[in-house]
Amino acid sequence: MSNVLATFSGKIGDILWSLPTVRELCRKHGAPVDFAVMPQYESLLGLLGAQEYIEHAFVIPDWACWGSPHGDQPWEAPVEKDHYEHVYHLTYRAHPGIGAAALPLVDFIAHQQNLVLSQPVVPFLKMDDVEMRYDGRPVVAYGFNEMYAEDKAKFLARVAERLGESVNLIDVTKLPFSVAAAVIQQAVVYLGCRSACWVLAIGLEIGRAHV
Repeated sequence: MSNVLATFSGKIGDILWSLPTVRELCRKHGAPVDFAVMPQYESLLGLLGAQEYIEHAFVIPDWACWGSPHGDQPWEAPVEKDHYEHVYHLTYRAHPGIGAAALPLVDFIAHQQNLVLSQPVVPFLKMDDVEMRYDGRPVVAYGFNEMYAEDKAKFLARVAERLGESVNLIDVTKLPFSVAAAVIQQAVVYLGCRSACWVLAIGLEIGRAHV
C-alpha cells in the first residue's frame, strides 16, 4: 500500500481525465500512489492498476453517489485518513466551467490541488502488460454511443466496404477497459464518439476521428 491516496468519484471519462494529476502526485511524492473510485466504476480497476504511477486501484464500498450535478458527488470519499499520510480528493468541487475563461479539464483537476502539471498531458496511459495478437493486419478501433445509431451503422458499413479485409475493424465498446486500451494502443486510428473510449485514445496518444 502506498502512503498517498488519490480519489475520484466518476464518471468514467472524468476519472480518466484525472490521471495526469495522479501521475503528477506520483512525481511529487516520488512513488506510485493508491487510487480509489466509487463501486459503480469497478470496471476501470484493471486499466487503472496497469499504470506505472498507480500502486493499487480499488473501490470504496460505502462511497455512495447522491447526484451528478458536476460529476458524481460527494466529491470527498469516505476514507480513514489514518491509513495514509496524504489524501487527495480530485473530484470537482464545482462545475469545471465553460467558455474562454475555463481551464482545460486536466488543468482544472490539477488546479484544485494547487498543482501544475509538469510534463505533457499525453500520453498518460500505457498498456505494457497486455499483448494482443492479430494476423498482421493493421487494427482500426471504433466505439460509438447509441445516438444516431442508424447513421453510425451506415458509416461503419462504408468503412468496412472500403477497407475490406485489409484491416481488423474492432468494436472496443464490447471489451473490458484494460483490453480496449490495449487494442486502441495498437490501432492505427480510433473512430468514434463514445466518450470513455475517446479519452482512452487521447490518453494513449493514438490517432482518432469524430464522426
